[in-house]
Amino acid sequence: MSELIRLLERLSQLAVVPLLAVLALAVLAVAVVHNWRIALPAMVVHYVAVAALLVRVIDPAVVLIELVAGIVTCIALIVASVGADNLQRAVGVPSAAERLQQPNWVQVPAQLTLRATAAVIVGAAMTGMAGRFPLPGVPLVFVLSAYLLFGVGLLVIVTSFEALNGGLGVLLMLSAFAVAYIPLEPSVSVGVLLGAITLLVGIAVAFLVLAEGGREEAAHAPLAERSESRA
Repeated sequence: MSELIRLLERLSQLAVVPLLAVLALAVLAVAVVHNWRIALPAMVVHYVAVAALLVRVIDPAVVLIELVAGIVTCIALIVASVGADNLQRAVGVPSAAERLQQPNWVQVPAQLTLRATAAVIVGAAMTGMAGRFPLPGVPLVFVLSAYLLFGVGLLVIVTSFEALNGGLGVLLMLSAFAVAYIPLEPSVSVGVLLGAITLLVGIAVAFLVLAEGGREEAAHAPLAERSESRA
């Protein structure tokens, strides 16, 4: 634990602008690429960037709770996504790795362009709102981060039809609440509460991901059985 706290303290010494840039790129990746092999590592980067910002104003032990909860949640979602991929692969549905290696060049470019454009518009709008409607008692860098996380999280929920991506949007919005509220109430109880909520949301989303994979397997199974009988 002491090593992790020292690492957070070193990260807090980085300049604010690079941290905000890393955070913005991470949430942009989550918003644009709806593939868990890219989105979930980007979520881990986002949790690290948020922790590096929060450790500037509160006890590193409180930040460590949030960081560990976020990373454990991402690990649980990775395990669930691997399980869902295995269920889908059994009935011939391409896995996440196969979709990255062999993208659908008819649909993917248009989808990525649309999501990237929407994310840039939302990011610009949230930046303007952070300057026009600041949160009382919260430093500007945290206000900007909170608005960005909330806006992109809402965008991810609106543009998603899969359980995993919708869950990632909810987690981004929880991070926005943490960035906005923890500097005002830097207590261990708040960190534990937000960390517990993050874990509960992550567990719920993991179960939904597995259920979604099982449902797709059941939907494609009759087609696979008919093709085998014809062969």
